[in-house]
Amino acid sequence: MGEQSVETPVERLLTRAEVSAIMRVHQRTVQNWAKQGILRGVKLPGRQRARGYLASEVNRLLTGKG
Repeated sequence: MGEQSVETPVERLLTRAEVSAIMRVHQRTVQNWAKQGILRGVKLPGRQRARGYLASEVNRLLTGKG
């Protein structure tokens, strides 16, 4: 019997520059939000300090839900 594959949805990660452009704030503001827990950053594999931001998190901030 063959194995069944289950597809998991892959969510887009945004850079700090992309988030700042979408939110119309300075990149430092995005970094501060991440430090304060307002916007959850995801550590990127293989990069020491690089962070990505989930598109759903950015959307949550834009819509004010959460």
